[in-house]
Parts: sequence; structure tokens; C-alpha cells
Amino acid sequence: MRRAVVTIVVTAALSSACSHGELTRERAADLLRKSPVFIDARNLGAGVTRSVLAVTGVRQDGPTTAYADFEYEFKIPAGVALDSFREMKFHETARFRLYDDGWRLDENALRESLRHI
Repeated sequence: MRRAVVTIVVTAALSSACSHGELTRERAADLLRKSPVFIDARNLGAGVTRSVLAVTGVRQDGPTTAYADFEYEFKIPAGVALDSFREMKFHETARFRLYDDGWRLDENALRESLRHI
């Protein structure tokens, strides 16, 4: 009886750990949309934010690192003089790391890559 209980517990733990294995496009987009580092673009003007349009691809780089290519645009409030940015789409790559509780966006790497805009 005790052996059966141990087997069930181990199987459940392994199943839970494997559920974080691959980063999906949907999960990458969700993490980007929730990231204050990604959203914040106030250096361009008051109220300016970034918005994810689509994650166009995800590639694994080993068991604990993944990269997501994505498109985004700026949300520019009326009155902010950034007309050249209003219709533009931008492309970027974000790095993600797998932790025991799931995937996390590497916000330090993202902050560095967004510095050029």
C-alpha cells in the first residue's frame, strides 16, 4: 500500500514539472502584456505605452531558456507629437527563463533591447 502512494506522488510531481516544458506563443504574449518593463514607454511622452500585436515565433535554447519573436506598436494618446510612430509596427525578441513555477520574462534583457527606441 505504501509503495502505491509513493508512485502516485512521484508521478504527479513529474507531470506537474513537465507542464512548464515548452513556452507557447500565447504564454509569451501574456507575460509580455503583463510586464511593466515592456509596457512603459513614457520616455517618449506622457501616456505612451507599448502593445503586443503578435508573437510570431518561439524557439527553445536548451531546457530552461526560450526566445520569442514578437511584433508591437505604440499606443499614443491624442496630443502627443509622435505621429511618425502611430502607424509603425516594431519587431523584437524577448528571452524567457524556466523556473520551478513556470516561465518568466527576462526583464533585464528586454530593458536593454528596448533602449534603442
